[in-house]
Amino acid sequence: MIGLDILLTLGILVNIVKGGDLLLHPQQRRKVQSLFERLHLRLESQRPIKGLQRLISERGQSRLMLVGIGEFLLVVAVDVYLDIWSGESGESVTIGGFGVLLCSAAILLSVLSRPLVTRLGGPKLMRWLLADPSFFAFLRRFAVVFIAGITVLGIYQATLWGAAYLMGTVDPFDTLELPLEKVGLATLVVGVGLLVAFPPFVYFWMLTQVAGAALTMCVLTRLGVLLIKVVRALAWRLAEYNKGARAALVLGTTVVLGLLRLILTGAG
Repeated sequence: MIGLDILLTLGILVNIVKGGDLLLHPQQRRKVQSLFERLHLRLESQRPIKGLQRLISERGQSRLMLVGIGEFLLVVAVDVYLDIWSGESGESVTIGGFGVLLCSAAILLSVLSRPLVTRLGGPKLMRWLLADPSFFAFLRRFAVVFIAGITVLGIYQATLWGAAYLMGTVDPFDTLELPLEKVGLATLVVGVGLLVAFPPFVYFWMLTQVAGAALTMCVLTRLGVLLIKVVRALAWRLAEYNKGARAALVLGTTVVLGLLRLILTGAG
């Protein structure tokens, strides 16, 4: 059945191309060809990695942090809304009073720490990433940054979890669910540990997003260019060689395949 569907789809596409060649006037065909050429040139001119150069400046780094803070606010708002919408309360809520206080302090700390991003080497890091805008060179540098960031954050998280265990308090993320009246000194220390890690986490979080988006766009652009080249080549060959008896044979075969598909569908 899958093979039949593939053959039927190919037959329909071939007939659509041939029908367009027969129905369109020469001027209309030229417009279609011009459209494909413009789309091809537009995709060829895209340079997503070079577009990240605006993040090298101090303003770009500040915007990167602000977008990360905005995303965090959106996540917290959605989480709270889902708790309210589902009617959860008390011990079952995802964010308790201490979590709200901690998240508010984390957002404020991230906003205040934006100038530190420039002083601590944010633009230099971005400049190093974009030193060679070619795809594989950028991918290698991004992989180094990603592995280093994951390693540092992982070590810090393990240290914080170990400290929470030694102090006999709950896991760090579980502290977000606690009401204020249940927060002791050990929980407060763990919460401060989470708070301190938030600004660098936001920066790393956003850096991986924009770099990953640039790499993804590069791949999609290359695939788009390849697809346009293949479609143009096949359409030209079909329009040139699929004539007369060949065109009638293809049309008849497609009709037979369609009828066979209907019979098999009805029998199933």
